[in-house]
Amino acid sequence: SGVYKCTAYNGEGMNDTRTMLVDVQYAPTISTNVQVKGLDVQLECMVEWNPQGENIWTKDGEVIVQNWKYEPKIINDTSSQTTMILFINQIEGPTDFGQYSCIARNKYGNAIGNITMPVSTESSPGKGKNSAKENGVCKSLTLVLMTIFLSVYEF
Repeated sequence: SGVYKCTAYNGEGMNDTRTMLVDVQYAPTISTNVQVKGLDVQLECMVEWNPQGENIWTKDGEVIVQNWKYEPKIINDTSSQTTMILFINQIEGPTDFGQYSCIARNKYGNAIGNITMPVSTESSPGKGKNSAKENGVCKSLTLVLMTIFLSVYEF
């Protein structure tokens, strides 16, 4: 993207110059990250897209709404980069584990980033009944989808 100048020369002294704004537009791409802070978890999806569109979080296919347990947050880092954050407060066990997905879509397509939080059912010495909660493992998967469209505007 940017402003470009195009000059045509015909050898007869009839030159012409035009300035154009090129705006590269494309479907979203997503990369994911997980941060564990005690019993709280922060899931992050970094979205690259132009133009920006809509984004949502889901857990096991159901849209997540904000409440005391889940706090979704959107940070528009630049006009083509957005960070989607989902704070999960007080991980309490199997009901908090599953597949979390961040979904971003604009008029050129969509992308999904999946973060799976499975439960470990093996007991560890000294861990007792809370072993599933304390042995949860977070994994991430990055999905990249990119299609580029060019829009040219003449000044």
